[in-house]
Amino acid sequence: MNFLILLPLLKSVSAQGCGGKDELVDDFSTTQNKFFEGADRIINKLGGDYGTDGRTTFSIDTTARTLTVIPQENKDVFFFAKYDERACFDLTNYYAFQFDLIAPVGASAEFTLTQMMADCTGRVEGGDSIYVPLSNYYKTPGQKETVTLPFKDFTNLASGNGTFDFKHLKDWTMTTMKPFNQPFVFSNMKLVGGGPGCGGSNVSASPSATESSGASPSETGKSVNSGSGGAAAKGVSVFLGTLGFIYFVFAF
Repeated sequence: MNFLILLPLLKSVSAQGCGGKDELVDDFSTTQNKFFEGADRIINKLGGDYGTDGRTTFSIDTTARTLTVIPQENKDVFFFAKYDERACFDLTNYYAFQFDLIAPVGASAEFTLTQMMADCTGRVEGGDSIYVPLSNYYKTPGQKETVTLPFKDFTNLASGNGTFDFKHLKDWTMTTMKPFNQPFVFSNMKLVGGGPGCGGSNVSASPSATESSGASPSETGKSVNSGSGGAAAKGVSVFLGTLGFIYFVFAF
């Protein structure tokens, strides 16, 4: 005798505010300048400025809607973007930093997050997150790709002492860029909503039978038998439906 029970797949919301909205950092359709910290600075749509090590150059093309960074040989090569004028931005409602990138053939670089003090008065020495290589996210140098940097990848500190405080971000930094004198072209910069521990602005479904049984996601609609070695067994069979339901079949 068989009994069939249908259960809907439920959405889960984590304590870190999953489901936050995306935020445009810059689409480079216009340029804005503001004088602060003793200099005339180019700022993005959130009011944060861009900067470099002093030798590396960057420029914005409002026709192509791109920002081009050209690293120059230097002891410390870097480009940074801030997300607010105070350089003390709360990342806890965001899952990732995302942008389109065309990097030169043979490109290498690393990404890090820089820590601001909790009172927003200065940078925390030794507070940089771990440095994560460009190659983890960008696979086809010379071609345009959408790069998504989940903030959870930057949880640990480079010093090995503690974790990053996502509530007080100074800036996002791209460093050790090579080759020199070759352009790294950015466009469509945005913060993806969801919180550092979430799955982006689209809240992920709670673990289904596909995940818990080890079955492939491509097996949606097929049965997952509770027996071992693929042999049929009495008990519970689970079917992953295509209409947002899990089908439980109890066999006796």
